[in-house]
Amino acid sequence: MKNQLKFSTILVLSVLLFCNSCKDDTVADPTDQFVGTYSYVMFFKGGLTGRQAGDFTIRKIAANKIVTTLTNGSETYNTVTGNELLEDENQISNLPISDTETAEFDENSYGKLEGNTLTIKGLWKRVGYMTSSFTITATKK
Repeated sequence: MKNQLKFSTILVLSVLLFCNSCKDDTVADPTDQFVGTYSYVMFFKGGLTGRQAGDFTIRKIAANKIVTTLTNGSETYNTVTGNELLEDENQISNLPISDTETAEFDENSYGKLEGNTLTIKGLWKRVGYMTSSFTITATKK
């Protein structure tokens, strides 16, 4: 009887250990939490000063990679780590420098998602011309 109880105990423990090791160990891609449509307000100051509001969409393009698309079609590519994003290098923005003229500016930014609020801070730079900083506060719809 004692041997049968030992055998039964070992069998039950073996089954439990086997089932526990079969659990899904996949970790969700942090990119998924960013995907969606957002309403935003952007403030910028420096060489360019002003305020802009609108909508943008974030979609996943690869593990830890997202693209932000404004309603005018311009796109910004970012790398995601946890709840933070970092704009990929060498991205250019066309910005107005007068009522009739635009120019290319280097852009870099970083952001953090807390709940449904995404805050992004960054710079636009044009060598020999100006630097402007911007802050975007966006709410997921």
